[in-house]
Amino acid sequence: MKPPAALSPLGAAPEASPECLSCDPARAELHSRLSYVLNAHLSPGWVAASFLLAEASVRRAGTDPVTGGRFPAEVVFEIVLERLPAPQRARLEALATRGTRRIFVIFLATSEVCEWSAERATFERLEPDTYLEDEAFLRPLPIAAFFDPAKAASAVLYALEKRNDPMMRVIKAWSQAEGELAGRQVNQAVGKVEAVLTVLRVRGLELPPEQYDEILTCRDTYRLSDLLERAIVATCAEEIFA
Repeated sequence: MKPPAALSPLGAAPEASPECLSCDPARAELHSRLSYVLNAHLSPGWVAASFLLAEASVRRAGTDPVTGGRFPAEVVFEIVLERLPAPQRARLEALATRGTRRIFVIFLATSEVCEWSAERATFERLEPDTYLEDEAFLRPLPIAAFFDPAKAASAVLYALEKRNDPMMRVIKAWSQAEGELAGRQVNQAVGKVEAVLTVLRVRGLELPPEQYDEILTCRDTYRLSDLLERAIVATCAEEIFA
């Protein structure tokens, strides 16, 4: 992960009411996309959870032998509009003292992500091209995927490939088979091109340059077969493309 850039302008400006936030379509979409990306990137033995429209967290799967309940969240994401209100900031800072290893704040209005720095006791803005690396994630997670549906979909596909997902194996097998078929078809076409040119040369049939170009660039095996037959039986060059 890249070193964080300048400090984010986090402050105690009043945030919109929970009722307002719960009706914010953009916030709901971001939260849904965050959950989508997080779940795809989880390493084995980790689970993600979402809370209302403001928070998502990642914790170890199973039961904590110490408490008998679930394991505490180790990675937390908090979604805010423009600024982090004092009550939310205090709650997140308290999480850091209780074992939450990493805390991120996602700013909806500015498409920025900040991470809590225990060393500096403040939140620091991450560069837009930052990838989050953590034992909880199967592969580095791009924060740009939180804000862009297309990047989110790409990130999920890469994560599924890393996970060796069965359907991804099927898709790759299909793609490989299609590539091999296309390669065979190209080879067949090239062979037919050579055959047409050989017949023309042996029979002494001269074509205009543009017709030679058409033959050389053609990859339609049916068309090339037709040209080959014409080259064999034609009494003159003009009959080949007649």
